Amino acid sequence: MVMVCPWLGGVNYNGAGLNIMEYLLPAGAILSQRGGFSWSKYTDIEARYDFTDLATMHTSMAASFDGTNYLKTSTANAFSADSSGSICLWFKATETLVDQVLFSSADEASDNYHLYITLGPHGTIKVSQKDNDTTDAVESTETGFGDDAWHFLEVRSSGTAWTLRLDKSDLTLKVRSGTNSGDWFADTTNRDHVMVGALEASSVIAEGYSSQWKTDNAGTSNDDQITLPLSAAGTYNFRVDWGDDTYDTITAYDQAEVTHTYAAGAGTYDINITGTCSGWRFNDGGDKLKFLDVMRWGNLLIGSENGQFYGCANLTGSYEDNLDTSSVTSMYAMFYSCSAFNQSVANFDTSSVTTMNYMFYSCTAFNQSVSNFDTSSVTTMSYMFRGCSVFNQTVANFDTSSVMTMNSMFSGCSAFNQSVSNFDTSSVTDMAYMFYSCSAFNQSVANFDTSAVTTMAYMLYICTAFNQSVSNFDTSSVTDMAYMFSSCSAFNQSVANFDTSSVTTMNYMFRGCTAFNQSVSNFDTSSVTSMSYMFSYCSAFDQTVANFDTSAVTTMAYMLYNCTVFDQDLTNFDVTALTDAAGMLLDSAFSQTNYDLLLVGWEAQVEQPNVVFHAGAATYGSGAPATARAALVTNGWTITDGGAA
Repeated sequence: MVMVCPWLGGVNYNGAGLNIMEYLLPAGAILSQRGGFSWSKYTDIEARYDFTDLATMHTSMAASFDGTNYLKTSTANAFSADSSGSICLWFKATETLVDQVLFSSADEASDNYHLYITLGPHGTIKVSQKDNDTTDAVESTETGFGDDAWHFLEVRSSGTAWTLRLDKSDLTLKVRSGTNSGDWFADTTNRDHVMVGALEASSVIAEGYSSQWKTDNAGTSNDDQITLPLSAAGTYNFRVDWGDDTYDTITAYDQAEVTHTYAAGAGTYDINITGTCSGWRFNDGGDKLKFLDVMRWGNLLIGSENGQFYGCANLTGSYEDNLDTSSVTSMYAMFYSCSAFNQSVANFDTSSVTTMNYMFYSCTAFNQSVSNFDTSSVTTMSYMFRGCSVFNQTVANFDTSSVMTMNSMFSGCSAFNQSVSNFDTSSVTDMAYMFYSCSAFNQSVANFDTSAVTTMAYMLYICTAFNQSVSNFDTSSVTDMAYMFSSCSAFNQSVANFDTSSVTTMNYMFRGCTAFNQSVSNFDTSSVTSMSYMFSYCSAFDQTVANFDTSAVTTMAYMLYNCTVFDQDLTNFDVTALTDAAGMLLDSAFSQTNYDLLLVGWEAQVEQPNVVFHAGAATYGSGAPATARAALVTNGWTITDGGAA
């Protein structure tokens, strides 16, 4: 709320006149106002009056104003004799949502000449004067006036420059546009009728969408330009304050004014939008890197076209209000690659949202609560938090009963270790990469209904702390288990219940599971074509694999590589489809006894020619084993082993 009591010491000019409310506030403002005005040719106001009782002074010194019509002078060139003077304003502010005009003067016949004094949304004070289409504007640094106390502002003109004093202290000014000309009192040639707006206002201001941009960051527009990311499917009828005392009204996404050129050149500017702005979409393009901050969501409706802030790597967010997402159905890639973003989303209304895939993908700084998210209508959560390396917030409230894919949902969330025991996964078909590289994750998944899941590839890859029961997993529909537990160095749980009859690939399934030594004797591998690196680096593993049906397997490359205690009978392996066994038993404990059995058993089959096979350091005996080895070599096999015993 902003309350203003303008007062200009000196001769009063009174009279009824034209209402210029549209000059002062954006559409939607509701005002209760009164006030008055007078001019002063003096610049020594502070020496002429007693400022000890500010609250009393603002009441006693202000001229009366009826609150209906703004006033205007009827005297031609009324102030042309005064080259200097002061405009004095009392104001009281608790919150400034958008630029709030304290004082406005404009030529009655033309907008080519005007003067605005405004409070900015960041506690700044601006003075803007326009003479025959040339705009000069200055702005103070932040003043911190939002304390609900009365303040006295004197806007002084020496005839050549503006000076601003707040509560009798000079403010530091910067030029926002043109120069600090300060010649408004003297330059009145074309102001035959000066129209003055001055008010004491308790106002409900239309909530503007306020954002900050840096023009010379990389983008599709020039280094002194900003292009708003409007959408062809959007609806627009808004007024945009470009932050340089220029304004445009936008009604179409492809309107030329959607791209703005700053006369002052490259810089950082605050942009404020009031009115209807429905549809906001960078989608990894446009001026995504110029977009720095959202100070207020205001009236923005982002729409459901996906990728709303995708690629805005410099976006932070200092807003304290809520983005209206009540009508949004898709949050696909909403903050994708917003690597600096870590602002509250606690009040997002997600009750209509059906897709959240890629929503926070690569938001490497993001670690905010999502506990209020209503996900009852969401059908896909794939890649939702992918790469959110510091994210570790509860998801215990997530209703996942409609979710069909959780592919890469927490992939790369290296800090994540929250309960997922509430997850209803009965409709989920894809859990590939779900916890990939969640190195801190060690939560129960015992409740997971996996009866519809077809892929678990990379599901727990590099979950180095994970060691939870998976005995409840229904894997009857799963076709891909590649890398499923790879690098789960703490994992040593039973997989005896796994129905693997539909699985076609098991490459790297247990790679790097250095603690794993569980039975796999139940594995139906009749459909498996690849077992490369399946148990590699399983340094504790020494379980029978005699039951493995390998008739369809084409590669066993490095299957048991670095299984330093493994020494099991592989005679029953069907190698008729095998084309690659490079490194298969390298650095294992494979013995001569089992190697002799392997050579005789494998050579007896109709094996493929030209296979590369590594038996580690195992030696072979004379007689049948040596004869079998020689026959394999004759068939083009390249065999590396420990040689003859």
